[in-house]
Amino acid sequence: MIRLCINTQTPPFRLEEFTGLRKGQKIPLGHHAQSVGGVVPMMFSLLQSATGKWIRPHPLWVSTGRPGTPSEVSTVEGYRLAFVSVPDDVMKGYLEFKRSMWNAFHSMGSFPLEGRAYSAFLDYSHRCAKKLLEYRDDVDAYYINDYQQILVGSMIGPAAPAMLRWHIPFNLETMSGPLRQFFLKSVEGFDGVVLSTRWEMESLIRAGYRGKAYQIYPYLNEATVPRVSPAAVSDFRDRWKLGDGPVVLVVGRMDPQKRQDIALRAFAHVRRKFPRAVLLMVGNGSFTSSQEEGLRTLSTAGAWRAGLGKLCRTLRIEDAVRFTGYLSDVDIHRAYEASDMLVLSSVQEGFGLVGVEAWMHRRPIVVSSGAGISELVIDGVNGYVAKSGSVSEFARAMVGVLQDRDAAERMGIFGQSSARQCYVDFATRRLRRIFKEVITEYAPEHHRPRSSLRITRAQR
Repeated sequence: MIRLCINTQTPPFRLEEFTGLRKGQKIPLGHHAQSVGGVVPMMFSLLQSATGKWIRPHPLWVSTGRPGTPSEVSTVEGYRLAFVSVPDDVMKGYLEFKRSMWNAFHSMGSFPLEGRAYSAFLDYSHRCAKKLLEYRDDVDAYYINDYQQILVGSMIGPAAPAMLRWHIPFNLETMSGPLRQFFLKSVEGFDGVVLSTRWEMESLIRAGYRGKAYQIYPYLNEATVPRVSPAAVSDFRDRWKLGDGPVVLVVGRMDPQKRQDIALRAFAHVRRKFPRAVLLMVGNGSFTSSQEEGLRTLSTAGAWRAGLGKLCRTLRIEDAVRFTGYLSDVDIHRAYEASDMLVLSSVQEGFGLVGVEAWMHRRPIVVSSGAGISELVIDGVNGYVAKSGSVSEFARAMVGVLQDRDAAERMGIFGQSSARQCYVDFATRRLRRIFKEVITEYAPEHHRPRSSLRITRAQR
């Protein structure tokens, strides 16, 4: 079995859940709320599916903490959670540089090369790498997640196998030469990278990547999807005053990248044809952008939410839009059951696991052509793909779902079948082979160069 260490910026649980805990204290996972976003449920799905099979029991998960967070705790279920301590001044600069990276990969602005912020980003990365290496004797391989951690691989260097899991859109083609080289060389500092889509794999090749790359669709553990009773759905509808008309669902953090404004503008057209329709907007901020949780250092979520509220008033649909903020996992699944479709209106999206969740509940999805999950959508079969940024195409697709309920039901059934491509068991079988291959190369008898190009796709 492999002694695996997972590394994410975002902690597995909302950090306020750890207030008052002591180092070494055991906690039950069921009593704590998971952090928002797609990375955490993916990593939990991996651990739930593979621990005791090919991942050795008591796996380690290292993430970012804040003042007052214990350095390490363990869970009743057998996980070890360790936290990287980052001073507030370092975290502030790190977040500025991280936001610039985020904007660059989502084509949302320029990338200012500001020395102070980059220095803080280096400091943050060094702290992460140093914390990971504290556990080197207990670890066979590191599984490091996403763009925030791209310097960690080169800092770990030859000390241990380290794989990068990339979650956001991978597109270097619109960046300047120095930036493209920075990101490319940073990714090459790992022993390999796992990407979400075929399109990203092609982009990586075009950028001139020299290394090992694997394509595996993001995944969820279907066994953990709760059953939702009709009574629970009815209570949920009453709580949020959804009425008896159609419900359009949007799930995502409050962030300009999610472009909920497109969904709102499209819904204004839908409302003219379906006056009793309601738009249910689920989500709060991310770990680093929410004022209610996380690091409490950025106000992005609050500002974006306020702007969406103003847009609702301008469009005169404020009476038909419900902003729920953060919802528990149980309530999110009730929201899927209460809805008629899911809309994902991001102009660019690494994948969009919320679409898979909607498919699990037999709901058709309407997604942007810039979302990775669009690779799995067949128009009129399991949902619709609308041109990125096109309000009219989103409105047309949403109306199409609501006009023909029989066709929508069939799309939901086909969607449920499509979701199987994103079930955890298939992904973990691939990951097991990948990690065994990488670990083998660190054995004394293997000295193959890390620069050899190898591109593979996850296939049935």
